Amino acid sequence: MKKTDPLLSILIVNWNTRDSLSHCLASLAESAPGIRFQTIVVDNDSEDGSLEMLEQSFPWVTCISVERNLGYSAGVNLALRRAGTPLVMLLNPDVVAGRGAIRVLVDYLREHPEIGVAGGTLVGEDGRSQMDDYYVPFPTLRSALLHYSRWSILVGRLDLTPDRFMDGSVRQVPGACLLTRREVLDRVGPLDEGFFIWFEDVDWCYRAFQSGYGLGICEESVFTHEGGKSFAPISIETRRKWYYRSMLRFFRKHRGRPAHAALAGFILTEEALVTTISWALALAWRPWRETMLSRARRAASFFSFLSKEIRI
Repeated sequence: MKKTDPLLSILIVNWNTRDSLSHCLASLAESAPGIRFQTIVVDNDSEDGSLEMLEQSFPWVTCISVERNLGYSAGVNLALRRAGTPLVMLLNPDVVAGRGAIRVLVDYLREHPEIGVAGGTLVGEDGRSQMDDYYVPFPTLRSALLHYSRWSILVGRLDLTPDRFMDGSVRQVPGACLLTRREVLDRVGPLDEGFFIWFEDVDWCYRAFQSGYGLGICEESVFTHEGGKSFAPISIETRRKWYYRSMLRFFRKHRGRPAHAALAGFILTEEALVTTISWALALAWRPWRETMLSRARRAASFFSFLSKEIRI
């Protein structure tokens, strides 16, 4: 690599997050002092003026515009094919890099050769850490049943899946802020485009972990994460379908047929119960009729969706 060549490629997939993307890009220079980097933005057919904003305010950004929403994995892979640098960073458009944060994270990865995938500390706009939500062990049947089902409201967020292990490492690094080396990417391969959104980073980190690479966090590298900006116009029902489709794909791919069948069966049973109970309440109490009928229809629709999606 020549001294004039960039060391780092920052890859961002954008879909209708113009304002957040602008804040993200504006934060990069002060976050990476002394580092030559290139920034590649893949725009998934945004309709909010993102392309015009990039052209006017950030002409130094390499923009790849596609004519339909490819999803996150396919967007990242498209950018990866343009990135030839030794280090590659995935960054969400709704993440603002703290002053010097990228520099610190790059130094951390250089100083820890045993770590192949690293993430910074994600905090919300209120300054509160998001570590508990993002830096957690890989999903198991037990954790999925407790935390990703309707009954999670009843069991609560029990401390059954600690966010870190005794060695200070983590078992998955969120794609919202993920730094890795080119050789890791070459060995692990690109993101699985079968994941449209959600669990694509979990899947890739799991594959990296299975390949023998350590995963870690750098607490001193702080990034502010707004979260969910792309999903604002998307209905809760559609988001839920995307999420469960990806979760079941992860289990089918990595946890085996019995675990996948058990999780799928549990979710289907949940939806069947909600449908039945909602219909019964709608018939029994007139004041609740419309609310319960609406809930029953949504649960029945989700049951039908899952029945078609699940391949046992």
